[in-house]
Amino acid sequence: MFIKPSLIAGSERRFKQAEFSPEALNKKLGDGPIEMSVEKKRLRQRQLFAETGNVQKAEAGLERIIQGNDLDSINYLAKGTAAARSVCRIQLRDVRSNLLGYGSGFLIGPGLLLTNHHVFGKPSDAANSVADFNYELDISGQERAPARFRFEPG
Repeated sequence: MFIKPSLIAGSERRFKQAEFSPEALNKKLGDGPIEMSVEKKRLRQRQLFAETGNVQKAEAGLERIIQGNDLDSINYLAKGTAAARSVCRIQLRDVRSNLLGYGSGFLIGPGLLLTNHHVFGKPSDAANSVADFNYELDISGQERAPARFRFEPG
């Protein structure tokens, strides 16, 4: 959908008239959905229809407006990376160190890992298994060297 120049000009004009400080603008952009009365929604919908000449485009435009700003700050990547540090891949191994399968676990405290019962049905199942932390691919798709730990089932 192309945006009509009159819509862009109107938006620029309203922005210049609003005279937001950068701090106030950032706060406004992060406040979430814009509260609108039924009357105000109807008025805005009629305005959008007049601008677009299309009911579906007007509906989509109104939905975008009333839903607010759902942009995330770039720091969500760093937050995700920090949270991922507690996650590990568990290699299930038998007494001869043969690989039986994989599971997952989460470090919930110093030296304390939480996993599901189906991963280790009994403590002896963990005796020869290992936990791989930082098991991931690098930017070129190659496996990184994981930090590997053995379990102490006792």
